[in-house]
Amino acid sequence: MKKALEECWVWYKDTCLQNQAIYIIKNVNTSYYKIGISKNIHRRLRQLELQSGCKLQLTDWYLLDTNNPLKAKDIEQKLHSKYKKFNVIGEWFDLENNIDNLLNDFITLCDNY
Repeated sequence: MKKALEECWVWYKDTCLQNQAIYIIKNVNTSYYKIGISKNIHRRLRQLELQSGCKLQLTDWYLLDTNNPLKAKDIEQKLHSKYKKFNVIGEWFDLENNIDNLLNDFITLCDNY
């Protein structure tokens, strides 16, 4: 996965920094996942690592069309709402036994929007 992310980085930084992306980030020391939105996922990942003092890993992300900025917020809110009972704090969710469900929902929402 690391190699795939590195290969995408050149394309990402040249093409995507103007677009919003929705992402899922994992705290590698726990079963906590963050569902969020950013125009620069790699910078956001680094910010979150520095703020939390924890090693984090990008689990999945989806680039969204800039013509519809509400799309990202709508997808994020739907996922937050569906996984509300697993909420730990803010946008962090304890998804130890539900990560496969989250990823399936994430892909379905992003592909069908």
